[in-house]
Amino acid sequence: MKKETALYSFALILLLLSGCSVSTSPLELVPLSASTPESLLSAKPSEPAGCTFDAENAETIEATEHYEIARSNSAYYFFIFDEHHEVAYSDGPLFKLPRVSMVDDDLVLFTVQAGASLGTRWGYYYDIEKDVPSRVFTSIYDQSNGRVAYYDPGKVVVRDIFDRTKYYVEISSFKEPLSEIVIEPITSVVFINDGADIEITYFTGNDYRKVTETIALP
Repeated sequence: MKKETALYSFALILLLLSGCSVSTSPLELVPLSASTPESLLSAKPSEPAGCTFDAENAETIEATEHYEIARSNSAYYFFIFDEHHEVAYSDGPLFKLPRVSMVDDDLVLFTVQAGASLGTRWGYYYDIEKDVPSRVFTSIYDQSNGRVAYYDPGKVVVRDIFDRTKYYVEISSFKEPLSEIVIEPITSVVFINDGADIEITYFTGNDYRKVTETIALP
């Protein structure tokens, strides 16, 4: 929680320094690909000049059947569409280019990489069918069958993406101890065998030796 709060605060400071406000809730925007461009709404009428969504001059960075990323006034905005290609969810302005990808037919993953390490990668999921966003996760490794695997200092957490009461497991015991001289000793976590197991790769000892082991999920 502290790590997540610190990362959000860092992003907030950067945006405030640029004179832009931060979006803390979905924006009421319509897709750039709409047939009537003049119907595009300003992201927030109260935002400072240069931080509003300028539909006329916006640049489409990426557009698919399910989502669209746009750049306006040096900030990024993204839009997730429902089955009728209407905006179901949107967010912005963002100071870094977001990455949006389809995890499966109804699940969208949104991430932003604030730095070079895994710990600076945060993101969340959006269920198009149920119209529900998940909480924000940091250090996301992989996802499968409605579960996400992410890093927490010294352990891997596997939980239900939208409801931790349905499934929540912490893995902190490994065949060999995690290296103490590496900031992020766990380099990879992948769901295998249709999500029944996870394969974890990590550094151990002082010689940066890599170990890969498979752990069965309960």
